Amino acid sequence: MSQVRQTVDGMIREAGPARQFILQDAGAYWEIQARKHVHVITGQTKSSITYHVQGKQVNLEASAGAPFEEDKGSPHDFMTQALEDLSIELPRIIDNRMSKIFGGSIFR
Repeated sequence: MSQVRQTVDGMIREAGPARQFILQDAGAYWEIQARKHVHVITGQTKSSITYHVQGKQVNLEASAGAPFEEDKGSPHDFMTQALEDLSIELPRIIDNRMSKIFGGSIFR
């Protein structure tokens, strides 16, 4: 019983930091997808794309022509397209990170 309790306690302790890892993984994926979708003329917008994890949220930032591209809508709205990609991929990102901690899939 003591071994089981230690194992469960360890899992609970690991679940807290897992959130930060999930946010980092999600931010990295979001940035990659935004860089794939952005139209490149000078490369300034593409090189300005970056993400930051702050507390319980991920922020994607881009400068140069980013606001103008987003305002044009599809197919120029690269940040919106990247967010749609992330919303599809997020369950796999969560599952992947949690399975590293708990040793199995949480989505069945």
